[in-house]
Amino acid sequence: MADVCRRESNNLVAEALDELDETARLAVKMRYYDDLPSKEIAAALGISADAVDMRLIRARRRLRRALPALSA
Repeated sequence: MADVCRRESNNLVAEALDELDETARLAVKMRYYDDLPSKEIAAALGISADAVDMRLIRARRRLRRALPALSA
């Protein structure tokens, strides 16, 4: 049963990530899946570290709204 819940949660997260713009989606994946700092993400995406941080803030807000049951 736990595996089913985990898969459903993973699917919901994947769908919510797909709703983000490409740069935000990549920034989220690099930060939370690859554990990269803002400076490395910025270099990979060709934007400033401050821009990365802002995109992460906005992406987290959108993900919280899209995934209310998971953010509790």
